[in-house]
Amino acid sequence: MCLELARNFPSEFIRVARQPKEIFFDIVAQVGNEFFYWEFHEKQHVGLSVARPQSVYTPEGTSVEVPRYFQRLIRDIWRVYYFSSYTVVWQKWFEKSESAIESLKLSKEFREFSLDGKFSFQRFIFE
Repeated sequence: MCLELARNFPSEFIRVARQPKEIFFDIVAQVGNEFFYWEFHEKQHVGLSVARPQSVYTPEGTSVEVPRYFQRLIRDIWRVYYFSSYTVVWQKWFEKSESAIESLKLSKEFREFSLDGKFSFQRFIFE
């Protein structure tokens, strides 16, 4: 579904926003001059279930309407690539974890808390 949208995108590259201030996170913490970012991925991230129209952009800034789930996936991939102090916490992991506080610790590395055998950006992008 998402691969077909990407193949038919009118440009080789996809921008997720026109300006950096249009990128949001669930939590942002600042310690001195360093920033740390968290995203908590709920059911709609897993199921690609929200299809209402949203925009992504060509490198020139032209708006292209896509389903929300596609925009969300592209934003998530972009965050993984461009924010090193970034943590993704999947809902199922959080619900089953006995030490969810671990996911809230500050880290300068990309971290992802997901269940074994389930989708993860770590496996999707880096393996």
